[in-house]
Amino acid sequence: RLAWPRQLAMHLARELTHASLQSIGVAFGGRNHATIHYACARVSERAISDPGVGATIDELTDSIKCGEADRSS
Repeated sequence: RLAWPRQLAMHLARELTHASLQSIGVAFGGRNHATIHYACARVSERAISDPGVGATIDELTDSIKCGEADRSS
C-alpha cells in the first residue's frame, strides 16, 4: 500500500530538486541510492504505460511548483 506513494514521492523529489540519489535516500529513511533509482524508473515506466498516472504526476508537479511560487511572493 505504501510502496507506490513512496516511489512517486521519490520520483518527484528527484525531478523537482537538485538533490542526489544518495541524499534523497537519506531523506526517505536511509534508503540506498539504487532504491531511489529503481523508484524513479518504475514511476517513469508507469507514467508512459498509464496515461492516468502521467496526468496525476503532471498535476502533482504543477501543484508543487505553484506552492513554491506562492511562498516566494
